[in-house]
Amino acid sequence: MDTKKPDQPDDKAEGAKQRTRRIAFISAASKGEKAVAGDTIIVCRQPGLRRGGLVHPAVAVYPDGHFTSDQIKSLTAEPLLEVLGVL
Repeated sequence: MDTKKPDQPDDKAEGAKQRTRRIAFISAASKGEKAVAGDTIIVCRQPGLRRGGLVHPAVAVYPDGHFTSDQIKSLTAEPLLEVLGVL
């Protein structure tokens, strides 16, 4: 007897298209980008994406004041970008 609900995904099909987890972080020990209070970090789920007049790498740090509030609203509306403010 099949107990699977009709809208439940097939485990075999789900396994065939496994998701790749991407984790990015910046710490004081990082030799790359450095972030300080007020900076904006943008994490792009599709590096090379063009939004807001920029080509977004996987992770970028922008200084305080780099974006207007309207630009921040536009960037946060893009599902492929994660916009983080550094406290």
